[in-house]
Amino acid sequence: MSLSTSRHLEQICLIVTIVMIVITVLFINGEKLGLKRIISDQTADETGLFSQRDYDESWSTATSTIIDLDHLENLKNNDGAYVLDGNLYLTAKGTYVLQGSLENQQVIVAADKAKVHLVLRGVTLSHASLPALYIASADKVFVTLAADTLNTIAVANLDNEQALTADVDAAFYSRSDLSINGSGALTVTAAGGHGIKSTDDLVVTSGQINVTADKTALLGKDSVRLAGGDYVLRAGEDGIKANRTDDDSRGYVLINGGNISINAGDDGIHAETTLTINDGNINVLSSYEGLEGYYIYLNGGQINIAASDDGINAGGGSSDAFGFGEPPGDFDREDFNPPEASGAGMNRRRPREENFNPEQLAGGDSFSQPPDFNQLSTDGDFTPPTPPENDNFTPPDRQADKQDDQPLALLQINGGQLHVSAEGDGLDSNGDLQIFGGTIIVDGPTASMNGALDSGAESGGDLVIHGGSILALGNSSMVETFSANSSQVSLLVNFPQQFVAGDQLILTHQNGQEIYRYQIQKNGQSVVFSSPELIQGQTYTLRVGNQEQTLTLNDISNSNSQGFGGFGRGPAMNNDIPQQPPRDN
Repeated sequence: MSLSTSRHLEQICLIVTIVMIVITVLFINGEKLGLKRIISDQTADETGLFSQRDYDESWSTATSTIIDLDHLENLKNNDGAYVLDGNLYLTAKGTYVLQGSLENQQVIVAADKAKVHLVLRGVTLSHASLPALYIASADKVFVTLAADTLNTIAVANLDNEQALTADVDAAFYSRSDLSINGSGALTVTAAGGHGIKSTDDLVVTSGQINVTADKTALLGKDSVRLAGGDYVLRAGEDGIKANRTDDDSRGYVLINGGNISINAGDDGIHAETTLTINDGNINVLSSYEGLEGYYIYLNGGQINIAASDDGINAGGGSSDAFGFGEPPGDFDREDFNPPEASGAGMNRRRPREENFNPEQLAGGDSFSQPPDFNQLSTDGDFTPPTPPENDNFTPPDRQADKQDDQPLALLQINGGQLHVSAEGDGLDSNGDLQIFGGTIIVDGPTASMNGALDSGAESGGDLVIHGGSILALGNSSMVETFSANSSQVSLLVNFPQQFVAGDQLILTHQNGQEIYRYQIQKNGQSVVFSSPELIQGQTYTLRVGNQEQTLTLNDISNSNSQGFGGFGRGPAMNNDIPQQPPRDN
Protein backbone atom coordinates (compact mmCIF):
# COMPACT_ATOMS: atom_id res chain seq x y z
CA MET A 1 0.00 0.00 0.00
CA SER A 2 1.41 3.36 -0.98
CA LEU A 3 1.98 6.12 1.52
CA SER A 4 -0.58 8.28 -0.29
CA THR A 5 -3.26 5.58 -0.08
CA SER A 6 -2.52 5.04 3.59
CA ARG A 7 -2.95 8.73 4.31
CA HIS A 8 -6.25 8.77 2.42
CA LEU A 9 -7.50 5.82 4.49
CA GLU A 10 -6.47 7.58 7.70
CA GLN A 11 -8.34 10.71 6.61
CA ILE A 12 -11.44 8.69 5.74
CA CYS A 13 -11.32 6.90 9.13
CA LEU A 14 -10.95 10.24 10.88
CA ILE A 15 -13.92 11.70 9.02
CA VAL A 16 -16.06 8.63 9.79
CA THR A 17 -15.09 8.83 13.46
CA ILE A 18 -16.01 12.53 13.64
CA VAL A 19 -19.35 11.89 11.94
CA MET A 20 -20.14 9.06 14.37
CA ILE A 21 -19.28 11.29 17.33
CA VAL A 22 -21.54 14.06 16.00
CA ILE A 23 -24.39 11.60 15.44
CA THR A 24 -23.95 10.21 18.94
CA VAL A 25 -23.97 13.68 20.51
CA LEU A 26 -27.10 14.63 18.59
CA PHE A 27 -28.80 11.40 19.58
CA ILE A 28 -28.03 11.86 23.26
CA ASN A 29 -28.55 15.62 23.48
CA GLY A 30 -30.88 16.28 20.55
CA GLU A 31 -33.78 17.55 22.62
CA LYS A 32 -31.51 19.90 24.56
CA LEU A 33 -30.38 21.32 21.23
CA GLY A 34 -33.95 21.96 20.13
CA LEU A 35 -34.48 18.79 18.12
CA LYS A 36 -37.54 16.63 18.60
CA ARG A 37 -37.43 12.90 18.90
CA ILE A 38 -39.15 11.19 15.97
CA ILE A 39 -41.13 8.32 17.44
CA SER A 40 -44.35 6.58 16.54
CA ASP A 41 -47.67 7.53 18.07
CA GLN A 42 -47.90 4.15 19.77
CA THR A 43 -44.42 4.48 21.27
CA ALA A 44 -45.22 8.01 22.42
CA ASP A 45 -48.41 6.90 24.13
CA GLU A 46 -46.68 3.94 25.76
CA THR A 47 -43.73 5.96 27.05
CA GLY A 48 -45.44 9.23 27.87
CA LEU A 49 -43.53 11.21 25.24
CA PHE A 50 -44.66 13.25 22.24
CA SER A 51 -44.55 11.94 18.68
CA GLN A 52 -43.48 13.98 15.67
CA ARG A 53 -47.05 13.81 14.43
CA ASP A 54 -48.27 15.38 17.68
CA TYR A 55 -46.27 18.48 16.68
CA ASP A 56 -47.05 18.38 12.95
CA GLU A 57 -49.45 21.20 12.04
CA SER A 58 -49.09 20.84 8.27
CA TRP A 59 -51.94 20.10 5.89
CA SER A 60 -52.76 20.73 2.25
CA THR A 61 -56.03 21.53 0.48
CA ALA A 62 -54.86 19.29 -2.36
CA THR A 63 -54.86 16.19 -0.14
CA SER A 64 -57.71 17.11 2.22
CA THR A 65 -61.47 16.89 2.17
CA ILE A 66 -62.81 20.44 2.56
CA ILE A 67 -66.18 20.59 4.35
CA ASP A 68 -68.28 23.73 4.62
CA LEU A 69 -70.57 23.22 7.60
CA ASP A 70 -72.85 26.01 6.39
CA HIS A 71 -73.60 24.04 3.22
CA LEU A 72 -73.63 20.38 4.17
CA GLU A 73 -76.29 19.82 1.52
CA ASN A 74 -73.52 20.12 -1.05
CA LEU A 75 -71.43 17.38 0.56
CA LYS A 76 -71.29 14.24 -1.52
CA ASN A 77 -71.02 10.83 0.07
CA ASN A 78 -67.35 10.32 -0.64
CA ASP A 79 -63.96 10.38 1.01
CA GLY A 80 -65.46 8.96 4.20
CA ALA A 81 -67.65 12.00 4.95
CA TYR A 82 -71.44 12.03 4.84
CA VAL A 83 -74.47 13.60 6.50
CA LEU A 84 -77.14 11.60 8.35
CA ASP A 85 -80.01 13.15 10.29
CA GLY A 86 -78.23 16.46 10.16
CA ASN A 87 -75.03 15.13 11.78
CA LEU A 88 -71.69 15.09 9.96
CA TYR A 89 -69.97 11.67 10.03
CA LEU A 90 -66.28 11.13 9.25
CA THR A 91 -65.61 7.40 8.83
CA ALA A 92 -62.25 6.91 7.12
CA LYS A 93 -58.65 7.89 7.63
CA GLY A 94 -57.54 11.14 6.05
CA THR A 95 -57.50 14.90 6.59
CA TYR A 96 -60.79 16.79 6.90
CA VAL A 97 -60.83 20.59 6.90
CA LEU A 98 -63.91 21.98 8.66
CA GLN A 99 -65.15 25.55 8.35
CA GLY A 100 -68.43 27.32 9.04
CA SER A 101 -71.10 26.64 11.67
CA LEU A 102 -73.19 23.68 12.79
CA GLU A 103 -75.99 24.31 15.28
CA ASN A 104 -77.63 21.64 17.42
CA GLN A 105 -76.03 18.88 15.36
CA GLN A 106 -72.86 16.88 15.91
CA VAL A 107 -69.61 16.28 14.12
CA ILE A 108 -68.97 12.57 14.75
CA VAL A 109 -65.77 10.67 13.99
CA ALA A 110 -66.49 6.96 13.59
CA ALA A 111 -63.33 5.60 11.96
CA ASP A 112 -62.46 2.44 13.80
CA LYS A 113 -58.67 1.76 13.98
CA ALA A 114 -57.92 4.67 11.64
CA LYS A 115 -55.88 7.82 12.18
CA VAL A 116 -57.92 10.91 11.41
CA HIS A 117 -56.70 14.50 11.02
CA LEU A 118 -59.20 17.29 11.65
CA VAL A 119 -58.33 20.85 10.72
CA LEU A 120 -60.56 23.45 12.35
CA ARG A 121 -60.50 26.52 10.15
CA GLY A 122 -62.90 28.91 11.81
CA VAL A 123 -65.70 26.62 13.01
CA THR A 124 -68.56 27.14 15.43
CA LEU A 125 -70.06 23.93 16.79
CA SER A 126 -72.94 24.11 19.25
CA HIS A 127 -75.41 21.67 20.71
CA ALA A 128 -78.15 21.80 23.32
CA SER A 129 -77.38 18.55 25.13
CA LEU A 130 -74.72 16.37 23.45
CA PRO A 131 -71.02 16.75 22.57
CA ALA A 132 -70.76 19.09 19.61
CA LEU A 133 -67.57 17.32 18.53
CA TYR A 134 -67.69 13.59 19.31
CA ILE A 135 -64.99 11.04 18.51
CA ALA A 136 -66.84 7.75 18.81
CA SER A 137 -64.03 5.53 17.49
CA ALA A 138 -60.59 5.89 15.92
CA ASP A 139 -57.03 4.80 16.51
CA LYS A 140 -55.99 8.40 17.14
CA VAL A 141 -57.39 11.76 16.14
CA PHE A 142 -55.17 14.78 15.46
CA VAL A 143 -56.81 18.20 15.62
CA THR A 144 -55.04 21.20 14.11
CA LEU A 145 -56.23 24.72 14.91
CA ALA A 146 -55.59 26.55 11.66
CA ALA A 147 -53.55 29.73 11.85
CA ASP A 148 -55.42 33.01 12.39
CA THR A 149 -58.72 31.28 13.18
CA LEU A 150 -61.02 31.23 16.18
CA ASN A 151 -62.88 27.96 16.72
CA THR A 152 -65.74 27.50 19.16
CA ILE A 153 -67.34 24.42 20.71
CA ALA A 154 -70.26 24.94 23.09
CA VAL A 155 -72.90 22.74 24.75
CA ALA A 156 -75.78 24.29 26.66
CA ASN A 157 -76.49 21.41 29.08
CA LEU A 158 -74.60 18.13 29.40
CA ASP A 159 -76.34 17.24 32.64
CA ASN A 160 -79.34 15.67 30.93
CA GLU A 161 -80.78 12.19 30.56
CA GLN A 162 -79.74 11.80 26.93
CA ALA A 163 -76.08 12.62 27.60
CA LEU A 164 -75.96 10.60 30.81
CA THR A 165 -77.50 7.55 29.12
CA ALA A 166 -74.97 7.75 26.28
CA ASP A 167 -72.16 8.39 28.81
CA VAL A 168 -70.94 11.46 26.91
CA ASP A 169 -70.34 14.24 29.42
CA ALA A 170 -68.03 16.67 27.61
CA ALA A 171 -68.46 19.37 24.98
CA PHE A 172 -65.51 17.87 23.07
CA TYR A 173 -65.57 14.14 23.84
CA SER A 174 -63.16 11.51 22.54
CA ARG A 175 -63.15 7.74 23.03
CA SER A 176 -59.71 7.50 21.44
CA ASP A 177 -56.30 9.12 21.85
CA LEU A 178 -56.66 12.82 21.09
CA SER A 179 -53.87 15.19 20.04
CA ILE A 180 -54.31 18.95 19.53
CA ASN A 181 -51.89 21.41 17.93
CA GLY A 182 -51.85 24.55 15.78
CA SER A 183 -51.42 28.28 16.07
CA GLY A 184 -55.13 29.06 16.04
CA ALA A 185 -57.52 29.35 19.00
CA LEU A 186 -60.14 27.03 20.47
CA THR A 187 -62.80 28.14 22.93
CA VAL A 188 -64.83 25.43 24.66
CA THR A 189 -67.86 26.00 26.89
CA ALA A 190 -69.40 23.05 28.70
CA ALA A 191 -72.41 23.68 30.91
CA GLY A 192 -73.09 20.70 33.16
CA GLY A 193 -70.06 18.71 32.00
CA HIS A 194 -66.38 18.56 31.12
CA GLY A 195 -64.68 20.74 28.54
CA ILE A 196 -62.28 18.52 26.56
CA LYS A 197 -62.23 14.85 27.55
CA SER A 198 -60.48 11.75 26.26
CA THR A 199 -61.01 8.28 27.67
CA ASP A 200 -57.44 7.52 26.53
CA ASP A 201 -54.59 10.05 26.21
CA LEU A 202 -55.13 13.79 25.82
CA VAL A 203 -52.11 15.50 24.22
CA VAL A 204 -51.70 19.19 23.37
CA THR A 205 -48.49 20.53 21.86
CA SER A 206 -49.59 24.04 20.83
CA GLY A 207 -52.60 26.30 20.36
CA GLN A 208 -54.60 28.85 22.30
CA ILE A 209 -57.02 26.85 24.46
CA ASN A 210 -59.76 28.58 26.45
CA VAL A 211 -62.11 26.27 28.38
CA THR A 212 -64.99 27.05 30.71
CA ALA A 213 -66.60 23.94 32.19
CA ASP A 214 -68.86 23.11 35.11
CA LYS A 215 -66.76 19.97 35.67
CA THR A 216 -63.14 19.43 34.59
CA ALA A 217 -61.61 21.64 31.91
CA LEU A 218 -59.04 19.15 30.48
CA LEU A 219 -59.59 15.49 31.31
CA GLY A 220 -57.63 12.49 30.02
CA LYS A 221 -58.20 9.10 31.58
CA ASP A 222 -54.80 7.58 30.76
CA SER A 223 -52.87 10.84 30.68
CA VAL A 224 -52.86 14.55 30.00
CA ARG A 225 -49.65 15.69 28.28
CA LEU A 226 -48.95 19.32 27.47
CA ALA A 227 -45.85 20.29 25.48
CA GLY A 228 -46.75 23.93 24.91
CA GLY A 229 -49.58 26.30 24.12
CA ASP A 230 -51.54 28.99 25.93
CA TYR A 231 -54.36 27.96 28.26
CA VAL A 232 -57.06 29.74 30.21
CA LEU A 233 -59.03 27.11 32.13
CA ARG A 234 -62.05 27.82 34.33
CA ALA A 235 -63.50 24.73 35.95
CA GLY A 236 -66.15 23.96 38.53
CA GLU A 237 -64.12 20.88 39.44
CA ASP A 238 -60.46 20.22 38.48
CA GLY A 239 -58.62 22.36 35.98
CA ILE A 240 -56.52 19.50 34.54
CA LYS A 241 -57.00 15.87 35.52
CA ALA A 242 -55.90 12.33 34.63
CA ASN A 243 -58.20 9.90 36.39
CA ARG A 244 -57.22 6.30 35.65
CA THR A 245 -56.74 4.44 38.92
CA ASP A 246 -56.08 0.79 38.02
CA ASP A 247 -52.65 1.09 36.34
CA ASP A 248 -49.62 2.82 37.87
CA SER A 249 -48.24 3.62 34.40
CA ARG A 250 -51.39 5.59 33.53
CA GLY A 251 -53.42 8.29 35.22
CA TYR A 252 -50.55 10.80 34.99
CA VAL A 253 -50.12 14.44 34.00
CA LEU A 254 -47.00 15.69 32.20
CA ILE A 255 -46.34 19.37 31.47
CA ASN A 256 -43.27 20.21 29.39
CA GLY A 257 -44.18 23.84 28.72
CA GLY A 258 -46.88 26.37 27.99
CA ASN A 259 -48.58 29.35 29.61
CA ILE A 260 -51.31 27.93 31.81
CA SER A 261 -53.83 29.84 33.94
CA ILE A 262 -56.30 27.79 36.00
CA ASN A 263 -59.23 28.85 38.17
CA ALA A 264 -60.64 25.66 39.67
CA GLY A 265 -63.48 24.87 42.06
CA ASP A 266 -61.61 21.75 43.14
CA ASP A 267 -57.94 20.91 42.42
CA GLY A 268 -55.93 22.97 39.99
CA ILE A 269 -54.04 19.99 38.52
CA HIS A 270 -54.82 16.45 39.67
CA ALA A 271 -53.05 13.22 38.71
CA GLU A 272 -54.13 9.89 40.15
CA THR A 273 -50.55 8.61 39.83
CA THR A 274 -47.71 10.95 38.80
CA LEU A 275 -47.64 14.68 38.14
CA THR A 276 -44.49 15.96 36.42
CA ILE A 277 -43.80 19.59 35.49
CA ASN A 278 -40.61 20.15 33.51
CA ASP A 279 -41.26 23.69 32.28
CA GLY A 280 -43.95 26.27 31.75
CA ASN A 281 -45.49 29.39 33.25
CA ILE A 282 -48.30 28.08 35.44
CA ASN A 283 -50.79 30.04 37.56
CA VAL A 284 -53.26 28.09 39.69
CA LEU A 285 -56.14 29.44 41.76
CA SER A 286 -58.02 26.58 43.44
CA SER A 287 -60.70 25.95 46.03
CA TYR A 288 -58.87 22.83 47.21
CA GLU A 289 -55.35 21.63 46.35
CA GLY A 290 -53.31 23.55 43.83
CA LEU A 291 -51.38 20.49 42.60
CA GLU A 292 -52.22 16.94 43.61
CA GLY A 293 -50.78 13.55 42.72
CA TYR A 294 -49.33 10.49 44.38
CA TYR A 295 -45.84 11.24 43.06
CA ILE A 296 -45.05 14.85 42.14
CA TYR A 297 -41.87 16.00 40.36
CA LEU A 298 -41.29 19.71 39.81
CA ASN A 299 -38.23 20.07 37.59
CA GLY A 300 -38.52 23.55 36.10
CA GLY A 301 -40.72 26.41 35.03
CA GLN A 302 -42.38 29.15 37.07
CA ILE A 303 -45.34 28.01 39.16
CA ASN A 304 -47.62 30.28 41.16
CA ILE A 305 -50.31 28.71 43.36
CA ALA A 306 -53.06 30.17 45.54
CA ALA A 307 -55.14 27.46 47.23
CA SER A 308 -57.77 27.34 49.95
CA ASP A 309 -56.43 23.95 51.04
CA ASP A 310 -52.93 22.53 50.42
CA GLY A 311 -50.79 24.30 47.87
CA ILE A 312 -49.19 21.02 46.73
CA ASN A 313 -50.23 17.61 47.99
CA ALA A 314 -48.37 14.37 47.23
CA GLY A 315 -50.16 11.20 48.20
CA GLY A 316 -53.58 12.56 47.40
CA GLY A 317 -53.90 10.53 44.21
CA SER A 318 -55.08 6.96 43.92
CA SER A 319 -53.83 4.29 46.30
CA ASP A 320 -55.51 1.60 44.21
CA ALA A 321 -53.23 2.32 41.24
CA PHE A 322 -50.30 1.06 43.29
CA GLY A 323 -51.87 -2.18 44.34
CA PHE A 324 -53.39 -1.55 47.75
CA GLY A 325 -56.58 -0.27 49.23
CA GLU A 326 -60.00 0.16 47.71
CA PRO A 327 -60.39 2.26 44.56
CA PRO A 328 -61.70 5.72 45.41
CA GLY A 329 -64.48 5.41 42.84
CA ASP A 330 -66.72 8.33 41.98
CA PHE A 331 -67.56 9.96 45.27
CA ASP A 332 -68.92 13.34 46.16
CA ARG A 333 -65.97 15.34 47.46
CA GLU A 334 -68.35 17.53 49.43
CA ASP A 335 -69.46 14.59 51.61
CA PHE A 336 -66.25 12.52 51.58
CA ASN A 337 -64.36 12.81 54.85
CA PRO A 338 -61.98 9.86 55.38
CA PRO A 339 -60.44 9.42 58.81
CA GLU A 340 -56.91 10.76 59.16
CA ALA A 341 -55.58 7.24 59.76
CA SER A 342 -56.86 5.99 56.41
CA GLY A 343 -53.36 5.62 54.96
CA ALA A 344 -51.02 7.37 52.54
CA GLY A 345 -53.44 7.06 49.67
CA MET A 346 -55.98 9.39 51.23
CA ASN A 347 -55.65 12.93 52.46
CA ARG A 348 -57.93 15.03 54.59
CA ARG A 349 -59.79 17.87 52.93
CA ARG A 350 -60.89 21.03 54.59
CA PRO A 351 -64.63 21.58 54.31
CA ARG A 352 -65.48 23.86 51.43
CA GLU A 353 -66.91 27.16 52.57
CA GLU A 354 -70.42 27.50 51.25
CA ASN A 355 -69.81 30.87 49.66
CA PHE A 356 -66.11 30.45 49.03
CA ASN A 357 -64.72 32.62 46.28
CA PRO A 358 -61.22 31.47 45.27
CA GLU A 359 -60.42 34.91 43.92
CA GLN A 360 -60.45 36.17 47.52
CA LEU A 361 -57.06 34.52 47.85
CA ALA A 362 -55.75 36.82 45.17
CA GLY A 363 -57.03 40.01 46.67
CA GLY A 364 -59.71 40.30 44.01
CA ASP A 365 -57.36 39.76 41.09
CA SER A 366 -57.72 36.82 38.75
CA PHE A 367 -54.57 35.24 40.15
CA SER A 368 -52.29 35.95 43.07
CA GLN A 369 -49.22 37.94 42.20
CA PRO A 370 -46.06 35.93 42.77
CA PRO A 371 -42.99 37.61 44.21
CA ASP A 372 -40.40 38.87 41.80
CA PHE A 373 -37.77 36.19 42.27
CA ASN A 374 -35.19 38.36 40.57
CA GLN A 375 -35.61 41.05 43.23
CA LEU A 376 -34.95 38.78 46.20
CA SER A 377 -31.76 39.79 47.94
CA THR A 378 -29.09 37.09 47.99
CA ASP A 379 -25.34 37.08 48.32
CA GLY A 380 -24.35 37.12 44.69
CA ASP A 381 -26.32 36.02 41.65
CA PHE A 382 -27.65 32.68 42.83
CA THR A 383 -28.80 30.46 39.98
CA PRO A 384 -30.78 27.31 40.82
CA PRO A 385 -29.18 24.07 39.61
CA THR A 386 -30.18 22.93 36.15
CA PRO A 387 -33.21 20.64 36.57
CA PRO A 388 -32.64 17.03 35.57
CA GLU A 389 -34.03 15.70 32.33
CA ASN A 390 -37.15 13.78 33.27
CA ASP A 391 -39.00 12.73 30.12
CA ASN A 392 -39.15 9.15 31.33
CA PHE A 393 -41.22 9.83 34.39
CA THR A 394 -42.75 6.43 35.12
CA PRO A 395 -43.28 6.36 38.91
CA PRO A 396 -40.03 5.24 40.57
CA ASP A 397 -39.63 1.92 42.23
CA ARG A 398 -40.16 2.86 45.84
CA GLN A 399 -40.66 -0.69 47.14
CA ALA A 400 -37.83 -0.15 49.64
CA ASP A 401 -39.83 2.71 51.13
CA LYS A 402 -42.95 0.66 51.66
CA GLN A 403 -44.54 0.63 55.07
CA ASP A 404 -47.40 -1.79 55.71
CA ASP A 405 -47.36 -2.64 51.98
CA GLN A 406 -48.09 0.97 51.05
CA PRO A 407 -45.66 2.82 48.78
CA LEU A 408 -44.59 6.16 50.17
CA ALA A 409 -45.85 9.23 48.38
CA LEU A 410 -43.25 11.67 47.08
CA LEU A 411 -43.01 15.39 46.43
CA GLN A 412 -39.67 16.15 44.79
CA ILE A 413 -38.57 19.62 43.66
CA ASN A 414 -35.54 19.71 41.39
CA GLY A 415 -35.64 23.16 39.84
CA GLY A 416 -37.69 26.11 38.67
CA GLN A 417 -39.35 28.95 40.56
CA LEU A 418 -42.27 28.16 42.84
CA HIS A 419 -44.53 30.41 44.91
CA VAL A 420 -47.29 28.92 47.03
CA SER A 421 -49.95 30.76 49.01
CA ALA A 422 -52.05 28.20 50.89
CA GLU A 423 -54.67 28.12 53.62
CA GLY A 424 -53.94 24.44 54.20
CA ASP A 425 -50.42 23.00 54.18
CA GLY A 426 -48.08 24.78 51.79
CA LEU A 427 -45.99 21.81 50.59
CA ASP A 428 -47.54 18.57 51.80
CA SER A 429 -46.41 14.99 51.22
CA ASN A 430 -47.92 11.94 52.81
CA GLY A 431 -44.47 10.42 52.37
CA ASP A 432 -41.13 12.01 51.45
CA LEU A 433 -40.68 15.70 50.67
CA GLN A 434 -37.35 16.26 48.92
CA ILE A 435 -35.77 19.42 47.53
CA PHE A 436 -32.74 19.21 45.23
CA GLY A 437 -32.99 22.60 43.53
CA GLY A 438 -35.16 25.53 42.60
CA THR A 439 -36.20 28.81 44.18
CA ILE A 440 -39.20 28.31 46.46
CA ILE A 441 -41.35 30.64 48.55
CA VAL A 442 -44.22 29.31 50.64
CA ASP A 443 -46.66 31.74 52.21
CA GLY A 444 -48.31 29.14 54.38
CA PRO A 445 -51.44 28.98 56.48
CA THR A 446 -52.34 31.56 59.08
CA ALA A 447 -54.64 29.20 60.99
CA SER A 448 -53.49 26.33 63.20
CA MET A 449 -53.54 22.59 62.31
CA ASN A 450 -51.67 23.22 59.06
CA GLY A 451 -48.07 24.06 58.30
CA ALA A 452 -46.00 25.60 55.55
CA LEU A 453 -44.12 22.27 55.22
CA ASP A 454 -45.54 18.84 56.03
CA SER A 455 -43.97 15.45 55.34
CA GLY A 456 -45.49 12.07 56.16
CA ALA A 457 -43.37 11.29 59.20
CA GLU A 458 -46.10 9.06 60.57
CA SER A 459 -45.73 6.90 57.44
CA GLY A 460 -41.93 6.84 57.48
CA GLY A 461 -41.48 9.87 55.27
CA ASP A 462 -38.75 12.47 55.59
CA LEU A 463 -38.30 16.18 54.85
CA VAL A 464 -34.87 16.82 53.32
CA ILE A 465 -33.08 19.48 51.29
CA HIS A 466 -29.95 19.01 49.18
CA GLY A 467 -29.99 22.15 47.04
CA GLY A 468 -31.95 25.17 45.97
CA SER A 469 -33.40 27.98 48.06
CA ILE A 470 -36.58 27.92 50.14
CA LEU A 471 -38.38 30.36 52.41
CA ALA A 472 -41.42 28.84 54.17
CA LEU A 473 -43.63 31.06 56.33
CA GLY A 474 -46.61 30.13 58.45
CA ASN A 475 -48.04 29.66 61.91
CA SER A 476 -45.98 27.99 64.63
CA SER A 477 -48.48 25.39 65.85
CA MET A 478 -47.65 22.70 63.25
CA VAL A 479 -44.27 23.86 62.00
CA GLU A 480 -41.92 21.27 60.53
CA THR A 481 -38.36 21.80 59.39
CA PHE A 482 -35.79 19.85 57.41
CA SER A 483 -34.24 16.78 59.00
CA ALA A 484 -30.60 15.99 59.72
CA ASN A 485 -30.64 13.67 56.70
CA SER A 486 -30.30 16.80 54.58
CA SER A 487 -26.97 17.85 53.08
CA GLN A 488 -27.81 21.57 53.00
CA VAL A 489 -28.00 23.75 56.11
CA SER A 490 -31.42 25.01 57.21
CA LEU A 491 -32.83 27.12 60.03
CA LEU A 492 -36.16 27.35 61.79
CA VAL A 493 -37.10 30.43 63.80
CA ASN A 494 -40.34 30.76 65.71
CA PHE A 495 -40.95 34.34 66.84
CA PRO A 496 -42.61 35.07 70.21
CA GLN A 497 -45.09 37.37 68.53
CA GLN A 498 -46.93 37.19 65.23
CA PHE A 499 -45.53 39.03 62.24
CA VAL A 500 -47.99 40.61 59.82
CA ALA A 501 -48.40 41.08 56.10
CA GLY A 502 -46.24 43.92 54.86
CA ASP A 503 -43.39 43.31 57.30
CA GLN A 504 -39.90 43.08 55.85
CA LEU A 505 -37.98 39.85 56.42
CA ILE A 506 -34.22 40.36 56.40
CA LEU A 507 -31.57 37.70 56.98
CA THR A 508 -28.02 38.92 57.63
CA HIS A 509 -24.70 37.17 58.15
CA GLN A 510 -22.60 37.75 61.26
CA ASN A 511 -20.39 40.12 59.24
CA GLY A 512 -23.40 42.32 58.54
CA GLN A 513 -23.90 41.23 54.94
CA GLU A 514 -27.55 40.91 53.89
CA ILE A 515 -28.28 37.40 52.64
CA TYR A 516 -32.00 37.51 51.90
CA ARG A 517 -34.90 39.98 51.91
CA TYR A 518 -38.62 39.42 51.42
CA GLN A 519 -41.81 41.35 52.06
CA ILE A 520 -44.20 39.20 54.09
CA GLN A 521 -47.54 38.58 52.35
CA LYS A 522 -49.50 36.91 55.19
CA ASN A 523 -49.59 36.90 58.97
CA GLY A 524 -47.52 34.22 60.68
CA GLN A 525 -45.05 33.37 63.39
CA SER A 526 -42.68 30.77 61.93
CA VAL A 527 -39.84 30.99 59.39
CA VAL A 528 -38.02 28.05 57.76
CA PHE A 529 -35.15 28.95 55.46
CA SER A 530 -32.47 27.05 53.57
CA SER A 531 -30.05 28.10 50.87
CA PRO A 532 -26.54 27.34 49.65
CA GLU A 533 -25.72 30.76 51.15
CA LEU A 534 -25.99 29.33 54.68
CA ILE A 535 -22.71 28.05 56.15
CA GLN A 536 -22.56 25.63 59.04
CA GLY A 537 -20.84 27.14 62.10
CA GLN A 538 -21.72 30.72 61.14
CA THR A 539 -24.14 33.01 62.98
CA TYR A 540 -27.11 34.70 61.32
CA THR A 541 -29.69 37.24 62.42
CA LEU A 542 -33.28 37.05 61.18
CA ARG A 543 -35.37 40.17 61.51
CA VAL A 544 -39.08 40.33 60.70
CA GLY A 545 -40.81 43.63 61.35
CA ASN A 546 -39.56 44.78 64.76
CA GLN A 547 -38.67 41.25 65.96
CA GLU A 548 -35.18 39.84 65.77
CA GLN A 549 -33.65 36.41 66.45
CA THR A 550 -29.97 35.40 66.24
CA LEU A 551 -29.02 31.76 65.63
CA THR A 552 -25.66 30.00 65.26
CA LEU A 553 -25.95 27.16 62.72
CA ASN A 554 -24.05 24.42 64.50
CA ASP A 555 -25.91 21.59 62.75
CA ILE A 556 -27.42 20.75 59.39
CA SER A 557 -30.89 21.34 60.81
CA ASN A 558 -31.07 24.28 63.23
CA SER A 559 -34.02 25.47 65.28
CA ASN A 560 -34.90 27.86 68.06
CA SER A 561 -38.43 26.45 68.26
CA GLN A 562 -37.97 25.12 71.80
CA GLY A 563 -39.26 27.64 74.27
CA PHE A 564 -41.81 29.23 71.94
CA GLY A 565 -44.34 26.39 71.89
CA GLY A 566 -43.55 25.38 68.33
CA PHE A 567 -43.08 21.88 67.04
CA GLY A 568 -39.76 21.60 65.22
CA ARG A 569 -39.26 18.11 63.86
CA GLY A 570 -35.50 18.49 63.76
CA PRO A 571 -33.40 15.36 63.20
CA ALA A 572 -34.96 12.52 61.27
CA MET A 573 -36.14 9.34 62.96
CA ASN A 574 -34.04 7.21 60.63
CA ASN A 575 -30.84 7.41 58.64
CA ASP A 576 -32.19 6.36 55.27
CA ILE A 577 -30.39 7.96 52.35
CA PRO A 578 -32.95 10.12 50.50
CA GLN A 579 -33.81 9.16 46.94
CA GLN A 580 -31.89 11.11 44.31
CA PRO A 581 -33.63 12.95 41.47
CA PRO A 582 -34.83 10.70 38.64
CA ARG A 583 -32.60 10.98 35.60
CA ASP A 584 -32.55 9.42 32.17
CA ASN A 585 -30.06 6.58 31.87
